[in-house]
Amino acid sequence: MTAATAMANPLSLPMAVSGTATYVLLSANHPAVGDWYAGYVDLRALLVLVVGSWLGIRLASTWIGRIPDRLHARVYLLLLTMVLVVMVFVR
Repeated sequence: MTAATAMANPLSLPMAVSGTATYVLLSANHPAVGDWYAGYVDLRALLVLVVGSWLGIRLASTWIGRIPDRLHARVYLLLLTMVLVVMVFVR
């Protein structure tokens, strides 16, 4: 899990930037959604996600090599399940 995490993390930023740029560019011809929006992107949410991600990386980086692979895999599966539940039931 440590090796998989280390290999996947560098791909996260380019994927996030390209996705965000796509949402901004595809909405260029549409009226603004609100004051805090760039296209369809909520800039306040973007700021919260960036700060939260940075803090999470800084706090978790000391534990990466210490967490057993089995526990890491189970917690990751639990996290994905929680995201699925929120996506399905929270609207």
